[in-house]
Amino acid sequence: SKVTKEIARRTVTGGDDDRHAVDALTQRAQEAIDDGHIDVAAAVFETARRMSPASSELANNHGFCLLPDSPTEALDAFCEARLKGMVGPLLAANIAVAHLQVGRAESALRECEAAAFARLTPTSPALLWEMGEPAGLLPQLISMDPAEYLCMVAQRAARDLNDAQAVARW
Repeated sequence: SKVTKEIARRTVTGGDDDRHAVDALTQRAQEAIDDGHIDVAAAVFETARRMSPASSELANNHGFCLLPDSPTEALDAFCEARLKGMVGPLLAANIAVAHLQVGRAESALRECEAAAFARLTPTSPALLWEMGEPAGLLPQLISMDPAEYLCMVAQRAARDLNDAQAVARW
């Protein structure tokens, strides 16, 4: 009901830059993920994206919710976020993980290397999917610096490629 109320409020009063609405929707989605309802979180962001189609943040958040179960769709959402102007280690990490999830370790490593070349700086911690061993994502969130997470993803991709030099570099 909280999501319904927020969507109604945003539809009536909110604009594309309504930070309160995005924060409220993000909080509801996080609660759904915490309760094991990743599909509900994805639906929240899918609806929000229809309301604010220009939002790169909503595209990224929607892709994040799709990542464990639908990595190809997640990659599409992340690419859309990038086309809408989003940059930074969080998006780069999400894109790299999506590539790993669909079996493209080489593309994942390239994404990480491009982020490092761009000299992405550490940011405040973000919620990210915990990576399992040997591969795949666990349906658990962790809070960490996206730049640090990006290094973990790069190491995983390098290991998947049996590239000892890249593992050591990362």
